[in-house]
Amino acid sequence: MKRFSDLSLKKKLISITAFTALAAILLVLITNLLFAYIGFKQNNRNSLVSLARITGTNCGAAVIFGDNDAAEKTLEGLRTETHIESARVYLPDGTVFAEFLRHSDKNRKKVNINWYKIGDETKEKSSIDLIDDRFIYSGGMAIILHPVTMDDRQVGIIEITSNQRELNEAMAAIFFVNLFVLVIASMLAVFISTKAQKSISGPVNMLADTMANVSRDKDYSVRVIKQSRDELGTLCEMFNEMLSEIQERDDRLRFIQYSVDHMQDAIFWADSDACIVSANQKACDLMGYTKEEILSMTLYDFYLKLTPETWKEMWEFILKEKNISAEIETYKKDGTSFPSEVFVSNIEFNGKLYNCSFIRDITDKQRLKAQLEQAQKLEAIGTLAGGVAHDLNNILGGLVGYPDLLLMDIPEGSPLIKPLQTIKKSGEKAAAIVQDMLALARRNVDIQKVVSPNDVISDYLKSPEHTKIMEFHPGITITVNLDKNLPNITGSNVHLSKAIMNLVSNAAEALTDEDREIIISTHFCYLDADYHGFQTVTRGGYSIVSVEDRGTGISKDDQKMIFEPFYTKKIMGRSGTGLGMTVVSGVVKDHRGFIDIESTKGKGTRFDLYFPSTDEKVIEESREISLETCRGNETILVVDDVEEQRELALFALKKLGYNVVTVISGEEAINYLKTKKADLIILDMIMEPGMDGLETYRKVLEINPGQKAVISSGFAENIRVKEALKLGAGAYVKKPYTAINLGTAVRKELDRRIEKIN
Repeated sequence: MKRFSDLSLKKKLISITAFTALAAILLVLITNLLFAYIGFKQNNRNSLVSLARITGTNCGAAVIFGDNDAAEKTLEGLRTETHIESARVYLPDGTVFAEFLRHSDKNRKKVNINWYKIGDETKEKSSIDLIDDRFIYSGGMAIILHPVTMDDRQVGIIEITSNQRELNEAMAAIFFVNLFVLVIASMLAVFISTKAQKSISGPVNMLADTMANVSRDKDYSVRVIKQSRDELGTLCEMFNEMLSEIQERDDRLRFIQYSVDHMQDAIFWADSDACIVSANQKACDLMGYTKEEILSMTLYDFYLKLTPETWKEMWEFILKEKNISAEIETYKKDGTSFPSEVFVSNIEFNGKLYNCSFIRDITDKQRLKAQLEQAQKLEAIGTLAGGVAHDLNNILGGLVGYPDLLLMDIPEGSPLIKPLQTIKKSGEKAAAIVQDMLALARRNVDIQKVVSPNDVISDYLKSPEHTKIMEFHPGITITVNLDKNLPNITGSNVHLSKAIMNLVSNAAEALTDEDREIIISTHFCYLDADYHGFQTVTRGGYSIVSVEDRGTGISKDDQKMIFEPFYTKKIMGRSGTGLGMTVVSGVVKDHRGFIDIESTKGKGTRFDLYFPSTDEKVIEESREISLETCRGNETILVVDDVEEQRELALFALKKLGYNVVTVISGEEAINYLKTKKADLIILDMIMEPGMDGLETYRKVLEINPGQKAVISSGFAENIRVKEALKLGAGAYVKKPYTAINLGTAVRKELDRRIEKIN
């Protein structure tokens, strides 16, 4: 059975209210019964006294005269009083003078009365004092003894017995009425207390339920409805205010926690024993652990070089220096590691010191740093290579251009034909080397042309460069698997060929004696999501060129280094310079492509070059034009700061019938055109000192709008070349140029302009 203290508030209120009401009602009813009983008893006594006085008075004469019949008649008059059971008149000697019995009861015990002579001042003690009325209650009967007097003289005593039935019936009726009232009052008390308790227990229960919901759901936005203006209403208001303060504080804490969890850096809090006591979500994501797992770990689990001894030293050092930073290797759950930058400081909370570590993944930072360093290396190499290539192109102009002009004048069968052809071939090879240098410098990359990777591969396999590799590495088998439906790309045939050549050369160096096969293949692939390989390849369609070997393979560490300038494991001086893979990386980057590497140590390597594909078609090259189709008689102004180039152009164009004027600078060209006309000018883009080709052409257009021009340069179409073409220059010729290249460009430009004018 539950104790009262364990009952619910509702039951307590009902119990207290009902008990209090019932106790009060019961007390009233008991008091009512008591007063009713006393009143009825007093009325009954007064009635008996009156009957005894009247009857005794009426019997006084009969007693004096000894007329018992008269006395009995008088007593018989009491029969009408239903509660009178009997009546007797006793003489002074105690004998019964007359009696009335409602029921025959001769054996009823008589009252023992001892009389003494009247006037005797002494009397023996008797059972009843007859000096005054006496009441005796016995056996449910009320007996009254009253003196019978005559002329103020006591001549006897009258005894009247009443049965108390009316009193008992009246008291029973009053009791049952009161009992009925008590039951009804009890029911009303319980009903009213049940209803009334809701005004107290209702708000309290609602408050308790709200508190339980808040504690369970941690939802501090709920509010208690105020139902009254009393103390309970005040309690609800204060509780709502407390919830508002908690909600505001909780929102601030959630915002702070959200901010900490979504910081760029992982954060650990550790105690003096290196045990992690807290961590943000970024730390869990970065390390690959759940929050529960991290909180059961120590800093030793993430930093393998950290020991209790070094931790103690670091703790003391931080206490002294306040904060430190370092770059260290951090380990993840899967066993891999990443370079990280750590900022460490101590914080004090509740009188206890904690270590706070901010950890930042600097993988991208180091990669960008490496790329910057590589770019700086390439920039330095490119500056050197570009300058050398420019000068070499000017020098090679004579070696490449003059043999064609001399061969025009030499009769067939002349012994000079072969030497001149050798000179020309040597010059072209030297020019090819210059193209390699420009590719390294990445200053001669024209990726505007639509090309077929399959055609580039086919042309490369027929090139002298490939033949040289095959001669240098005998026994190699080249297997070619080209996708006939491979989409085209936009790029440069020359540079793509150089990239493929370097990959094939690299594969040839890696081959072992057991397997001497190199596989060159192409295929198309569409990525509907980013692909994370050696590099992250963004989604889209790609024409992929693959070069695969069954050689020694490349280790993970070497893969990170192979694209850096001068990094090589080949024999320096025989085939390796350390620039080949750098050229590959630069070419792919210029073509907005990506590189992926699949390599297993001892099993081989596959390089996949991803080039964005295009639906455009390859433009067929026009047939070679003979020198005879390039002839003309127009006036040509040649502007070049290199004497050999001016003389070559002069000699070649005169051979073709043109009138040629040469000047050494842009300033001289402008002065010439102020007084004279030229049907076309040939402008070198790089001239020092003074104005370059673009500046010169702008000035020329001010003097002669619509002036026809051909641009020549040892570099590719850079921004300034393209700007000159936009201004109206109609053709571009790369150095070193031959008579046929120069004549074709001049004739084509002159004819195009004539057609436009006509």
